Amino acid sequence: MQDVDECSLRPSICKNGATCHNTKGGYICICVNGWAGQNCDENVDNCINIVCMNGATCIDRVGSFVCQCPPGITGLWIYCHLTDACASNPCASGAICDTIPVSGAYKCSCPKGWTGQDCTEDVDECEEGSPCEHDGKCVNVPGSFACQCAAGFTGPRCELNINECDSNPCHNEGTCLDERGAFRCVCMPGYTGTQCEQDVDECIPNPCYNNGICADLINDYKCHCPRGFAGKRCQINVDDCVSSPCGNEGRCQDAVAGYKCVCKPGFTGVNCEVNINDCQSSPCHHGDCRDMVNSFRCDCHAGYSGLYCQTQIDECRSDPCKHGGTCQDLINGYQCRCPPGTNGPNCEMNVNECFSNPCRNGASCIDGINGYTCKCRPGFTGVHCETNINECASNPCANGGKCIDLINKFKCDCPRGYYDAKCLSDVNECASNPCQNGGTCEDEVNGFHCECPPGYTGSRCNMEIYECGSNPCQHGGTCRDRLNSFTCECTPGYTGNMCETNIDDCKQQPCHNGGTCIDKVSGYQCVCVVPYTGRDCTEELNPCVPNQCKNDATCTPALDFLDFSCSCELGYTGRLCDKDVDECAASTSPCHNGATCHNINGSYECICANGYEGKDCLINTDDCASCEFPYHMLSNLQGFTGSNCQYPINECDSSPCENGATCLDQVGYYTCVCPYGFMGPRCSEYVDWCATKPCFNSATCMQKANTYSCICMPGWTGKLCDVEMVSCSDAALRKVNNYSCSCPHGTLGMYCEINVDDCYENACHHGGTCIDKVGGFECKCPPGFVGSRCEGDINECLSNPCSAEGTQDCIQLINNYR
Repeated sequence: MQDVDECSLRPSICKNGATCHNTKGGYICICVNGWAGQNCDENVDNCINIVCMNGATCIDRVGSFVCQCPPGITGLWIYCHLTDACASNPCASGAICDTIPVSGAYKCSCPKGWTGQDCTEDVDECEEGSPCEHDGKCVNVPGSFACQCAAGFTGPRCELNINECDSNPCHNEGTCLDERGAFRCVCMPGYTGTQCEQDVDECIPNPCYNNGICADLINDYKCHCPRGFAGKRCQINVDDCVSSPCGNEGRCQDAVAGYKCVCKPGFTGVNCEVNINDCQSSPCHHGDCRDMVNSFRCDCHAGYSGLYCQTQIDECRSDPCKHGGTCQDLINGYQCRCPPGTNGPNCEMNVNECFSNPCRNGASCIDGINGYTCKCRPGFTGVHCETNINECASNPCANGGKCIDLINKFKCDCPRGYYDAKCLSDVNECASNPCQNGGTCEDEVNGFHCECPPGYTGSRCNMEIYECGSNPCQHGGTCRDRLNSFTCECTPGYTGNMCETNIDDCKQQPCHNGGTCIDKVSGYQCVCVVPYTGRDCTEELNPCVPNQCKNDATCTPALDFLDFSCSCELGYTGRLCDKDVDECAASTSPCHNGATCHNINGSYECICANGYEGKDCLINTDDCASCEFPYHMLSNLQGFTGSNCQYPINECDSSPCENGATCLDQVGYYTCVCPYGFMGPRCSEYVDWCATKPCFNSATCMQKANTYSCICMPGWTGKLCDVEMVSCSDAALRKVNNYSCSCPHGTLGMYCEINVDDCYENACHHGGTCIDKVGGFECKCPPGFVGSRCEGDINECLSNPCSAEGTQDCIQLINNYR
């Protein structure tokens, strides 16, 4: 078990100047003379065993006693055997009459400013050495003196520097630095003037670009931008193309407070909203014009063809006239001039001279051009075979079948698609199953038609439909073609049949400890609440672990948990409490009564002059407490003279103190109270101020007589060069807590140490990469785009890359042309 040091834990546990000594499990108080008890808080009654003579009364004191004689009587110790000379009030008014115990005579203790046996002589303090400090003028007055102080000082001895900063002369939170008889103001950013009373006009010179109007603020300005510009200094041209105003795939070119649409061929208008009527010039010669996008189509009238229906169709080109007929071309038709013996639209009909059955008796009549011949059956003869019957006369062949007359019978020559004896039956072209991939065949005359199942096309359903042709997958998804369908392989961060949905990465609430989740593409960002940080706000900021504060100081985190401060124990100072406070260097020494102050780590100790004791040498040591009065040695008492040692010797009569010091007469000796800057038993030596290194921050100490001054290094001021002339930018680096920093645009924080991320969503267009800067951003554009925000598409056609005849045919693409 560890012992508790009560002396360190409770330094004042022992009272009345006692010394505390720690023991195992407790403590012991070593009392000074006159005190008793565990904590030295009981006054010992020294009158218990004392009998004062001649009616005197014993009065107990600390560590001693005194016999208070009856009025008019005095005497040493307990005797009270002498007549008291002070009973007649021989001392001047205000003086203290002290009876000399050994003789009964009196001694006058004069008030300050008076001297002489009865204290009736005025002391001229100004002749003894000017008591006025800091060049004050001494004026003697009865019983005292007065100091006429120089500018900037006050007090009875001009010892007090007037703090001209007490009236708060610096306006607008300026820092006042007190100087000798004056002050100086260190102004906050944005102010100037002797008393920081003038607001610095940040609008001079005008920081606003593009004719912006500057409005002055405190340590800042605001630009009122003209239409079409934005930004802190109106340096950003507002992108009027953000709303995609150009229709029909027109390309938007941003301008100042406006935009221009570069329309695709076939469109016009401010926003490319008007489809150009390509039929307006009536390009179709013999047809109806149908307007399309950047083109037209001519629906030709019957009998005409060509792109512009400019060509009359020559129906005679296919030689429609038979049997040597002459073809005459007409509009959407023709006319055949038939030779004798033929007729019909195409002269296809030979005049059947056999129609009259010139051949007889079963003979076959063979028709010719403008004539006939009879082929007689066996047994018949003659030019006309008059006995032969023509079986084709009744036209037995159907569906355009051609009848061939035979002997006593006929034969039908059927056209394509028909068969049997009279061409009455249709040929089934579906019998060979021409449709593939499960297509349904529908028979037609001299042909067929295939009804294809979903996913197939073509005349025989032999071609699979490519469903990925329309690019159905969004956000860069990859399309995989399937039969009558497709599937999309999405890029990270997207889902859905066509990758149309951004996956909510915040759905699982990844941000801990009160952090706010911001969903992004294939990821998320946590905005953490202090003191947490990290990707998921799981890391706790604690600048006090490990504790960098020294000497048992208490570490306290800053509000943003990025820094800390140390609360030092008594005796230490500095940011980390690692610097020992030199209590002995203070203007008022903690050690009294001529004691020597010695600084130690975290505290100090006083080396007391003879006759004093205690931590601060405030206790007068009672050297007689343990002794009986040596009455038989009266003749040897120091500080007294006379046959009975009845006259005290005034050691100050010889004026032993120099340089205007005040002499204090003591019994058997004297002490000198030195004025400012002097030391030694007789105040004859200068205080070596520079030996104590009073100047801070590498300043040079200069001693002159009993005073010193500090010559400061650049950037420091004040009597001790301990006031830094610091800017907010330096304060941000060193975290000087007594400044308020007005941060420039794009920074935040108590010391302007946080750079604001200016790369807001879609800051850079067309896939540009945003690079954050201080107070702005920079866009790294992909190939083919330019502009501060990658808003401009480079027109590769401007250099006329196509041949001279084809310049108008150059088609602008992204980072390319065609």
